[in-house]
Amino acid sequence: MGVPIGAINKVQFTLNASSYGLNAPRYADFFKHEETYRTNYKVQDYMGNHFLLKREYTKALPYFERCLSLAADASEKAQAQYNLSYCKGLLGRRN
Repeated sequence: MGVPIGAINKVQFTLNASSYGLNAPRYADFFKHEETYRTNYKVQDYMGNHFLLKREYTKALPYFERCLSLAADASEKAQAQYNLSYCKGLLGRRN
């Protein structure tokens, strides 16, 4: 039952993405078209966390640095600063 519902949701999200107030891409096409989303805070945060989870801290760092410059409000800025400090701390421990 879940597959048909998921298929319907996929079509709805694809055809009516703006109706759902989506700020980030619905699909992971930003892995293929990274430059297109270079100014999207949520995508940069996602990519940084993706590499952080894979323990690829040197790859995560630039994404968190970009997040800091893209932060739209105090909450995003605080989150970006935390992620950046955390990543730098992990890199310091590894060296």
